[in-house]
Amino acid sequence: MIMNEKYFLSQIVANEQTGIDVDKFDYFARDCHALGMKISFDHIRLIKFTRVGEIDISGSNVVMVDGPNPVVMERSDSDGIVDDGSGQNLLDISGSSSRSSMGECESKLESDIISSPGQRFLIYREKEWFNIFSMFQTRCDLHRRAYQHRVKVAIELMLQEILELSEPYIKFVDKTRQNMKISEIIKSNNMELYVRLTDQVLRDIENSDDVRLERPQSLLQDIQCRKLFHCLGQTPLPSNYIVRKQEIQQELLKSLPSKGNAEDFVIWEYTMGYGKRELDPVEDIWYYNKRGKVFQKKKDSLSKMFPTQFQDHYLRVYWKAHTSEYESESRFTDAKLAFNNWCTRNGFTNQQSF
Repeated sequence: MIMNEKYFLSQIVANEQTGIDVDKFDYFARDCHALGMKISFDHIRLIKFTRVGEIDISGSNVVMVDGPNPVVMERSDSDGIVDDGSGQNLLDISGSSSRSSMGECESKLESDIISSPGQRFLIYREKEWFNIFSMFQTRCDLHRRAYQHRVKVAIELMLQEILELSEPYIKFVDKTRQNMKISEIIKSNNMELYVRLTDQVLRDIENSDDVRLERPQSLLQDIQCRKLFHCLGQTPLPSNYIVRKQEIQQELLKSLPSKGNAEDFVIWEYTMGYGKRELDPVEDIWYYNKRGKVFQKKKDSLSKMFPTQFQDHYLRVYWKAHTSEYESESRFTDAKLAFNNWCTRNGFTNQQSF
């Protein structure tokens, strides 16, 4: 367990409270550059306006400290920059720990004295609220345009089937002569074998002479030749809808005019949002202003244009079209009609373009 005064260090890497951390900054910059996406989120600016706030658990005082120990500070200018005589600049921030509006927080405490130390969190300049919101919007855009893209998911499903079919026949041997399957390596703490789970596994499957790997090899060839699982469509679901994949597969099979198998339909359920499930990510954030006050704000006090829902729930269906038996256009049309009929019976809408 991380000590209170060191808690903010874990938030730098993986911030479970607000979702603002350098892990996101890193993959945003990397993936947006690779995809050619322009984004308005400025992580360099946000880092510049990030501070550490020491929050009194009793709710009586919230301060920002740069030093290891509480100190008595006197305000030296209008920006709240404080000099305690040690040569360190400290920013005094007094406020309430309740989720109130800025005015309510500022009216609670006016003390310039840091009392007993509590847990330390990352806090952000108030004027950066839109930059922070842009970060969550960027995350949603990346999922919509890349991470949950229908072609990307089709390849992912095919790779998953390749590994599942190959798993009984692909084994790794460590220095102790212990044989382990891929699933066993993942569950174990054997780092010697874990670091060998790279793309080379696919190359080993592709080049193997084992006749039991013919089906996985065929799937790998289909990926290279762009013979991917066909996407029949997707539909938005209510947030509380429980997806029972096997039942949906059987219903789709019944609607299929020609012969087929329930396993030919691949059900893909996913959510897309701002990273805090159905919660507003902005309201979990602590802000500070130039007058030396710290507070949390409701989104209505920042802008009236915030969304009211922060997560979408989707169901997407793929049709396995990687063998000659299913490659005819009529078979794909029948499967697509079956999904349309399922959506109609359940009161859903098949989104053809996404």
